[in-house]
Amino acid sequence: MKVSSPWRLTALLAALLLLGPGLRAEENLRPPGAHPDYPLPPASERRLFFIQRSMNANTVVYDARLGTDGRLDPKRPVEVYWLRYNTSGKRRKLNWLERNFAYGVDTDPDPARPGQFLVRVAALEGRRFRLSLDDEGRARAEMTLAGRPALLRLVYVTLDGESAFAEVRHVDFHGEDLETGAPVRERIAP
Repeated sequence: MKVSSPWRLTALLAALLLLGPGLRAEENLRPPGAHPDYPLPPASERRLFFIQRSMNANTVVYDARLGTDGRLDPKRPVEVYWLRYNTSGKRRKLNWLERNFAYGVDTDPDPARPGQFLVRVAALEGRRFRLSLDDEGRARAEMTLAGRPALLRLVYVTLDGESAFAEVRHVDFHGEDLETGAPVRERIAP
């Protein structure tokens, strides 16, 4: 690799130090709304979004499930699981209660768009997102945020307390405006 000036060499070295070994620039960026001290789920082309909560670093991840043909799995197009960062850091399935009353999903084929699905997270009644694949085969969760069509990237739940029965203070949806690419946020309170 040829570096044409000392300034460029300094910039290159600074970038490598900031990124650390083995990281690409896009993996090192923290999405707007993500807790500054919590780890982020590893990047994936199947990633739809993830949920962080104020009580601890454990994260609920939503990924698209693809069939062998590269299309969304018509029987179960969304896979939901924990990344237990607060304990082992390992992946864990949702239990029955979590699946049915909190983080699990209901999916229906979108009658207007073949191959796409309308998805509702159990605890977020009345809020659905459209699951699709873009032209390059990357998974997308599209919904209206703050009155704008957006890609959902992150949900952050602020709780009162740190027990299993803590009350939700508010939920912040963070995404990317489909037209401008700008960050967009919407807050709802129970």
